[in-house]
Amino acid sequence: MIETKNNFPSPEMLGRLATALEIEPHELFAVPPSPEWILEQVRQEVITDIRAVLADIEKVVDKAVEKAVADKCKK
Repeated sequence: MIETKNNFPSPEMLGRLATALEIEPHELFAVPPSPEWILEQVRQEVITDIRAVLADIEKVVDKAVEKAVADKCKK
């Protein structure tokens, strides 16, 4: 009846099902993320990390340019 959506299990039945499956009751309702969703999350993290690295590189380059200009002005 539950599998055909003709009946909904009681909380007690959900607890017994979860115990039999060796999972937490809330996991009976969890929908695992799709591989596409996981890849998109990883993609976004990589983009964020790349932007942070590029910002750090830009700071280093800016300091190097400022030092080169300052050294050249001293001559």
